[in-house]
Amino acid sequence: MGEKQLCYASGEYVSSTYKHPSKIRNSGDKAKIISANDESGFTYRGRFADKEQAVSVGYEYSQKIHNALRWLREKQGKNIDSLTVIVWASAMQVIPDTSESFFDDSFFDDLTDEKAADIPSTMPLYMDMLNKRIFGVSERLEPNTKVMIMGLDAATTGRINISMYSELESSQYLRNIEKWHSETAWLRFYGKSKKKIINSFSVYDIVRYAFGTEQGAFVDCDKKLMRDNILRLLNCITNGVKLPSDIVNALYQKASNPLAYENNYNHRSVLETACGMIRKNIIDGKGDVSMAYDPNITDRSYLYGCLLAIADKAESEAYDEQERNVRVTNARRYWNAFSQRPYMTWGIIEKGLRPYMNKLGKAQVKYSKWINEITSKMDVSAFADNSRLEPMYLLGYHNFTEYMYNNNTNKEEK
Repeated sequence: MGEKQLCYASGEYVSSTYKHPSKIRNSGDKAKIISANDESGFTYRGRFADKEQAVSVGYEYSQKIHNALRWLREKQGKNIDSLTVIVWASAMQVIPDTSESFFDDSFFDDLTDEKAADIPSTMPLYMDMLNKRIFGVSERLEPNTKVMIMGLDAATTGRINISMYSELESSQYLRNIEKWHSETAWLRFYGKSKKKIINSFSVYDIVRYAFGTEQGAFVDCDKKLMRDNILRLLNCITNGVKLPSDIVNALYQKASNPLAYENNYNHRSVLETACGMIRKNIIDGKGDVSMAYDPNITDRSYLYGCLLAIADKAESEAYDEQERNVRVTNARRYWNAFSQRPYMTWGIIEKGLRPYMNKLGKAQVKYSKWINEITSKMDVSAFADNSRLEPMYLLGYHNFTEYMYNNNTNKEEK
């Protein structure tokens, strides 16, 4: 066991060790949290004479902390490439996952009629379910329980870096979780269930849609980008930090380029994620925005987004069933240019829309009415402004698309 030394962790004179356990993140992991075996490189030269002066940890203490951490990782850790995220409560009760959406994918894997009835389609229903879930968790937690969030990443093959660590009162942690899920919620379409529900977003989806590219049927991004940005988002969730503006801007750029996606479902997912994060960004700035079309909004970018939605829907409705699956509308073809130079590009889109409007017959009246209604809300100078649109235009596009869909559905039901 060697001679007794001061244990830096416990403050007691005990038998110490310099051979600490590995295999923290997985069974093949050789990296260690505490290590001083570089006697040929002398990392500590100029600071200490030998490794004993740098750090000393008792053998028993080392075994306890490493085995406890390994057990926590096996029980409730999450691996994202080389990054491992562990969240636990001091009293060891089950607590909400920080990285997933409010309804994760497992909810839809075994979607029954009974579960489908619980899917929220309005914000009040969603908030009611969120409040009940958070309240249910807080009721089970013991008083003065603390919640710890730790991120472990490998700086080298032999060294683990504690890249994130937060310790919060359970009440504050749950408030921050509730705040995140309420402020990032958006109306989303789930292909598995073929339902539109209000839901928040997992950190994995936010990062891969912001920085990834389409690879076959899915969107994925570089592993290092994924790790680094997940840590930033976890800090936003657990500590209530503002959403990084570069993530919002990246989503804006991706959503503004639909031709980069062969799969329409992928672009729709990117658009929905962008809308959710734009809404969160607006709330961080002490504002708010509705998930439904608001006729009282006169923001130039929002209204231009509505015009883009009308042009896209009108042209696609003029297609026959076969064309609808293979053709790209002019609105989508010019979408990226429209976001940069809206006034000039709208003239091109509107000119190309005329033959399709003629094919619609009587149905063209409602689209013409909507276009006139939207343009009348902008004064001449705002409409003729050819400068780049703000991210708000994506909300206008999404909201008015839903408005048109609901308008058609209501008429069919009547």
